Amino acid sequence: MTLRIYLRQKLSPILDLRQDSDYFALLKWLYVINGVQLQTERLWLRALFMLYRLLLPTQCAIWLYRAWAAAYVAHNTTLALSLLCGQFAITSIMFRFILVLRSYNQLQPVRSYINSRRFLRHHSKAQGLRQRAFRTNNILIISLMMYGMINFIIYEASDLQWHDIFRMPPYLMQMNRPLAWTLQIIMHPMTLNGLGAFITSFLSMHTLLTGLQSEFLLVEFAFVGLLKRVEEHVLQGSMEDAGRQRLLWVTFHRELGICVREHCEVVKHIREVHRVHSFSITVQYYTALLSLAIDIFFISYHGLDFVALSVLIFSVLLVFEWYYCCKLVENLQATNKRIGWTLYSDDWPAWLQHGKHQQGALRQFRTTMSIVLLVSQRSLSFHGSDIVEVSWQTFGSMLKTSYSVMMFLIELRKLNR
Repeated sequence: MTLRIYLRQKLSPILDLRQDSDYFALLKWLYVINGVQLQTERLWLRALFMLYRLLLPTQCAIWLYRAWAAAYVAHNTTLALSLLCGQFAITSIMFRFILVLRSYNQLQPVRSYINSRRFLRHHSKAQGLRQRAFRTNNILIISLMMYGMINFIIYEASDLQWHDIFRMPPYLMQMNRPLAWTLQIIMHPMTLNGLGAFITSFLSMHTLLTGLQSEFLLVEFAFVGLLKRVEEHVLQGSMEDAGRQRLLWVTFHRELGICVREHCEVVKHIREVHRVHSFSITVQYYTALLSLAIDIFFISYHGLDFVALSVLIFSVLLVFEWYYCCKLVENLQATNKRIGWTLYSDDWPAWLQHGKHQQGALRQFRTTMSIVLLVSQRSLSFHGSDIVEVSWQTFGSMLKTSYSVMMFLIELRKLNR
């Protein structure tokens, strides 16, 4: 129990959301570690940071050179094919990393909105929902960071850097020994940087959507029992019926306007995340689809050993990423639809009795209700460049298409024999 209390105290800043907590504190550290963003005025540190960003492109260039050398210099077709499979994974990570760099500044308003936590700031329900989202995000970040470190430790402990796929070719050692050793040494930080870049690209969108989901649930909570709360608030005072009815409608429109404004604000930020990450969604989908097919194809001719198993685990993580993305988007869709139904199914027959002699208020009410119901029933679907829709149906079709691509590659290899 003592150890549990000790760990709880140490992890409290990243698991417990406080009034002064930065919602994205852990993610910002991840951005620094993996070369996405560093805020400093020191020029020499910024220059080193820019060089650090070049590790991933350098790794892509080395792998491309190795594939070319294995095919045209060493005439090793099997190794060249293995290297091309690895080249796809590294290139996809670099491409995703570039998209994260491009989208970082564009999504700053969304991060600021989530971090402000202004709607129902001191309400216990709001604190609970935001706390749950904060903890979910940070647990996911810590888990993926541990996944990356475990993979890197296994890479180092099992001497995978001397495997045919990773090590420098013998003729390079003979021709230019210093260059070969330099490339072999920097392969270690490049591997760690590549794993970190993949994790960062995974979390950049999903952390925002989890935060916006908590704000969306809070808006849904605000719509629940709206009429009853307004009525109880107004009827507590002592005034004439005519004045009470006028105050009732004024209070109702004010409270409804606050909820609608916050609903529109959340929807706006969700659509902004969708707009910025539209192309990234396409890359995620086709990377997961092709990586799973290529890696199983790699195992079909290379055999199931430790290297092949490590490659397959990476593909499974890509599939999990797409699954998690579909889950978040489907939850947002369901919450948006529930908001409309929550307002529609409230106790309107009893409430409308207050508006018999308030024709102007009733007209304004009908207009407001129509707008709210219309907005809440609009689709919040995510599409990747208008090509791929994020949904459970697409997730299932991705697995089927991946299997078809794998069978095509296997048949193609049989024909080339």
